[in-house]
Amino acid sequence: MECFLWTDASKARNQLSEKYEPLQPFLFLSFLEFSGAEIVLDVGANVGLYSLVATLAVKVSSVYSFEPDEAAYQELNQNLTLNCVEKLCKPFQLAISDSTGSVHFGRHSPMSGVNGVVNTSIHDASIFSETYDVEAVTLDQLDDMQGKVLGIKIDVEGHELQVIDGASKLLSQSPAFIQIEHYTGSGIDEKLKNLGYFCFFTAGHDHYFTNVSNFRNPLFVKRAIEHASTWFIETHAGRWPDVNTIKNSLSVTYDLSADKANIECVLRDGFFSEPEYAFYLMVNNEKLHQQWYQIEPKATFILPEIADSIEIKCFVREKQFPEKKVMESCFIKHKTSGYRAESAVGESIGMPSQYAVVSRLFGRPCVDDFDINLSPLLHAINIQNIENIIQLGAGITALALARKFKQMNAGCLSVLCTEEGALALKQGHYFKDEVFNDYSQRISLHRVSNVHNFEKTLASLVQRIDSVSHVILRGQFLADIGISVVELMRLLAHFPKGCKLYTEGLVNASYRRELTDLAAKHDITVEWLYPRSTIIPIEELSLEDCQYATNNISVVKDMSHATVVDLSFSVPNSPSFERALGLDFSLFEDRG
Repeated sequence: MECFLWTDASKARNQLSEKYEPLQPFLFLSFLEFSGAEIVLDVGANVGLYSLVATLAVKVSSVYSFEPDEAAYQELNQNLTLNCVEKLCKPFQLAISDSTGSVHFGRHSPMSGVNGVVNTSIHDASIFSETYDVEAVTLDQLDDMQGKVLGIKIDVEGHELQVIDGASKLLSQSPAFIQIEHYTGSGIDEKLKNLGYFCFFTAGHDHYFTNVSNFRNPLFVKRAIEHASTWFIETHAGRWPDVNTIKNSLSVTYDLSADKANIECVLRDGFFSEPEYAFYLMVNNEKLHQQWYQIEPKATFILPEIADSIEIKCFVREKQFPEKKVMESCFIKHKTSGYRAESAVGESIGMPSQYAVVSRLFGRPCVDDFDINLSPLLHAINIQNIENIIQLGAGITALALARKFKQMNAGCLSVLCTEEGALALKQGHYFKDEVFNDYSQRISLHRVSNVHNFEKTLASLVQRIDSVSHVILRGQFLADIGISVVELMRLLAHFPKGCKLYTEGLVNASYRRELTDLAAKHDITVEWLYPRSTIIPIEELSLEDCQYATNNISVVKDMSHATVVDLSFSVPNSPSFERALGLDFSLFEDRG
């Protein structure tokens, strides 16, 4: 994780993690973003790799890191200090278990990935060089977390069931996803299923469970995995996005005057309290001059007349903590090189999605729909007594707004959507215990299939409806009917000035920029809405409920000639062939 500072010992530990868990930290980060997690619990934090990764998720407000091993805990503490995240990340030298008290802890070596509670360890007790008692608590003891969206990582070398048992109340009452080390026959599946969780993805021995409704949507999960994969690829190619970490806190500018270069450093707020700066003049990759550490963030160098490359290296460090140091460089002159693409991370959110358009051709009308947090719009309805809203695209949000208007006994939602979207609404794809007719007086459906009839229908609606000042745009709708953001904004320009557009915030960066820029030109305010993590009722995870849902979905397209794939599933508690044969191919010290 090159966007963070690490102690030397932690760098060595992270190399092992990168070898055996190369993708998992990015999966964890992506699922944090897609779930909108507010609190992260890092159980078995070691030196803090996942804890620091969690700080990259915008909505995360608190990270609690639990690490009982003394050496790992000290490294964790120092890494949090180096990266100036002490206010966000709270470390605890505690074991997490099923009861309060103490557990007998075994250490193979400092910061080893096999250190753990002796009586539940997946490793032979003889590998521990020393054992001792450590203080233990349960996650259920944590205050003020019930109801918050949680992201949880559990890596405790065999003590997973005890961690879950001590968190049953918290897990039952909170929308969450869990990354947990999982081995065949451990009973984790059944334990979490009884708490309302299901496994939605696996990566090696790391399994991902959730009780969040959106993760039942295959496109939603696909988008999250693609985002994680792009993080992995881009960072390994050295193309980090501009994340707000200490490694990106320093920027360098320069101006040329005759044969001189005037250099100036600029620091982002919040990372250094007493910074001091140093500068190198590098000519043809060799240091020609230097200006050593000083308080002034400026330097001037006389440049050579002839050079293939001229580079300025700038350093900043904390005066009282010199290990806290970052470097940034800029080239004044360099050899011509090939094109280097910018990071693709911002373009990997997967919305709008062409995949969703194609999937609908195969009879999957709800593939692109997921729940979003409508609180800002619902609040506006209450405060401003809004009675007319136009929604572009079908989806679960239409039912939430219609339900609101029904409660008010006033108002109407006009939905412009494709034929498939209208059919999905009418057939009840987006809800189970209600029917469309319950809200038919509060929803007006208008079917559109291309730019021409969309423009005609929207213009007609605007003329007929008074005071339409709020529009909700489902991010997939434009791709569904083949309309560009430019064309949409041209049409919305006919709305009253100050019109407000509500739309998904979890979208590709270029789409977001284009929508923001064009909205500003047309005096339209954009309010970004993010996924809403709601808990799946536990009864909906039963086989009978799944069959009910399947039987009540009518396929839109004729799939009579579709290929049927026969899937077989392993029995959850069956032993692996290695255990059945008494074999163990693992290298305990090499596990990340």
